[in-house]
Amino acid sequence: MDASLWNGVGSDFALACGIQRVINERGFAVRRFSRWNQVRAGLGMLVGAFLSFGAVGVYAEELQFVYIHGTNQNSPTSQDAFNGRVTKLHPYIRAALIKEPLASEHLLEKGTLGISPQTINFFWGDKSHLSIAAVKRNIANPLLSRGWLRLGERAREKLAYTLHDAIWVEQQTNKKAIVGELFDAVSHTGHQPIMLMGHSAGSLVAFDFLMYRLPYLNIQDFARDLRADPVVMAQLQEKGEQYTCLEALLSSSGIRYDAQGKLAPFFSGIEPQIPPDLLAIYRRNWMTSLPDYTRQYCLPENKVRGMVTFGSPLALFYSLVANPEKDESYLVSSMVSYMLSHNMVWLHVNHWDDFIALPMPNKARILSVMSTRLAKPPVLNGGFVENYLYLGGGATFINAHSWYWKKPRNFAQTVAKAYHQGYLDWYPR
Repeated sequence: MDASLWNGVGSDFALACGIQRVINERGFAVRRFSRWNQVRAGLGMLVGAFLSFGAVGVYAEELQFVYIHGTNQNSPTSQDAFNGRVTKLHPYIRAALIKEPLASEHLLEKGTLGISPQTINFFWGDKSHLSIAAVKRNIANPLLSRGWLRLGERAREKLAYTLHDAIWVEQQTNKKAIVGELFDAVSHTGHQPIMLMGHSAGSLVAFDFLMYRLPYLNIQDFARDLRADPVVMAQLQEKGEQYTCLEALLSSSGIRYDAQGKLAPFFSGIEPQIPPDLLAIYRRNWMTSLPDYTRQYCLPENKVRGMVTFGSPLALFYSLVANPEKDESYLVSSMVSYMLSHNMVWLHVNHWDDFIALPMPNKARILSVMSTRLAKPPVLNGGFVENYLYLGGGATFINAHSWYWKKPRNFAQTVAKAYHQGYLDWYPR
């Protein structure tokens, strides 16, 4: 039996037994757990862990799942609640993917790659705590309340609390800071591959993380798309094919956002005002230092095996991808092309009644958008994108946004089905 699994169970059991101490430290007057309650809480952890014992083996390497929290979880105790939801869900996810034949063969490399029982839980709700507090005060306005038939009031609260963090995290300064923290968190895993799990606004964080940190940008092609100076293009041509990530180009002052919010070469529009000798020195130093920036700011190749976005409004925030005149169209097309050629999967899984979640385009539409923005068609090498809608019950439009956590077994089975269906859609047998 996998010793690491027992280690995870032991730590969870200790956590369950220490709940009373943590609660007391936070000033809550709660009756001390009896010894039986402690044992019962620990047994609950054990039952979850045993779900995947039949598929456990000895692996040379294990896939580490990174769970990214979503919306309306900004109170001081929210991180503990988020960790508890992940602890409940992950054993089901682990068991479902190990037992899914196509996932075992391709994602888990014919059973040679395991799935770690340990998880990385990335919580960022504390960053938006002050902002969401202001929203709650505004909603509490007596003018917005009435004593009967408060459906509109409840719907307003649900929508405001849920979408607030999604809007907040897409502000450029907030996005950059959170993506940087997530990069630091996964860097501690060394060469261990990871799988991202992003719920609600957490799906935006997962997507932004890949868009800024995945080394999918062919520098020559990107410079051509930005209409870089011919001198720069000639120098890049001499360097040969190089790949980097968006954050490395921004941090190295190779590109910048202009006044219209579009990406542009760093000195675009002001080259005539700069002495030619200084401009030549800048370009030479930048090209020499770019590999170092790539190592510092970009994810290693094959570090990320994919992501699962669920309860996600992502399609609403990145609808600009469909416009070939926008930077997002080129960036996302290049990123998805990289995923397809590097055996990376993107499962977009939503509950039918989740009114916050929106579906992504299908395979035909994805390939159509890519064909308008990329010079070369994507190479299909195991990667795929699957938009999967759960049509079963178990929730209403009021609570479907939290169904993924409340029905972990059903959701895990849905993720496995999404993988199976998506793989066969892109690679029919």
